[in-house]
Amino acid sequence: MEQRPRLHYIDQLKGLAILFVVWGHVSVNSTRNDFNYDMNYFYILTFHMPLFAILSGYFFSIKDSLKETLIKKSQRLLVPLLFWCVLGYGIIPLAEASITSWQGGESVHFFAIFRNVCYGVWDWGLWFLRALFLCFIVATISTRFIGKNPVVLLLGSSVLLILLFWFCLPNFGMSLNGLLFLYPFFCIGYVYRQYENVIWKYRKVIFILSLLIHLLLIVFCWQGYYDTIYQMNTSFWKEDGLKDIVGVTMLQRSALRYAIGLFGCIPYLLFFRWLEEHNYNKGWLFNILETLGFSSIAIYIFHSFLVDHFTNGITTDNQLLCIVGCLFMVAVYTAISYFVFRWTIPVRLLRRVMWGMK
Repeated sequence: MEQRPRLHYIDQLKGLAILFVVWGHVSVNSTRNDFNYDMNYFYILTFHMPLFAILSGYFFSIKDSLKETLIKKSQRLLVPLLFWCVLGYGIIPLAEASITSWQGGESVHFFAIFRNVCYGVWDWGLWFLRALFLCFIVATISTRFIGKNPVVLLLGSSVLLILLFWFCLPNFGMSLNGLLFLYPFFCIGYVYRQYENVIWKYRKVIFILSLLIHLLLIVFCWQGYYDTIYQMNTSFWKEDGLKDIVGVTMLQRSALRYAIGLFGCIPYLLFFRWLEEHNYNKGWLFNILETLGFSSIAIYIFHSFLVDHFTNGITTDNQLLCIVGCLFMVAVYTAISYFVFRWTIPVRLLRRVMWGMK
């Protein structure tokens, strides 16, 4: 099908999505924000990473060969992943250990530092970069063996991937679990791109039904199934990675997680498309969202680095103060990340290794 130029509303939606991601990371480190009584935190985690995966799949192209995809996505995603993991799990801990050793504390264990770097690259740190890289690779391979029809690609490769992980492979940690969680949403983004105009014809019905279903699923999960959303946010599929939920099988739990993610994303996709169709997505607010959308990978990388290594969440028992404090921290993290990105991209070497940009 004919490929269209990049649309403003997609970048604006990516800008909103990265704000949700930052909010989720700030909330998870705050004392009052957990699923037991924080609907804001719960609501964000139902769809924010699926939305990012859908928007990434929107730009997937079947024209690139596997070699081209490997080269481009390695430069875009794996190079900054390696750089920040070496910095966060290697250089900074090495410096801290060296200072401790110099002050008469424990000596530096270089093997432990190296092990931490490997752990960060494979199983923690910037898990979304690894999962997104694998999504592009698996989708590219799928188009060669399964077919280029988007519906076949979605159903065939997603089902095969799920069956492979479910029955054949052990729990490999967040790298492959993240792929399993995000890949169906990634394929949905590709399908949406191909059939966007067809979907748009039935936008009112789809919007209303998706909104209602998402709200109903939120209420259902809020009544005691919130562990399904939290634990499967990075798709710990194996039984030992999930708490037992009485009366809910693994298949039902998985279907619920995918359903609440999908129906949470659809209203945002249609609403932002509607804003663009009616030329309502203008003005300073949408300009900010579009700017953040263009910088979304850099903001994700740097704010994650700050959250993981330097800062804690909001510490208070007051729910209102916690929400206000989290919103303030979202603005601070986002602003710092964006300005670091803008200050470093003029230097070619820095923008390549830090952000994966040419």
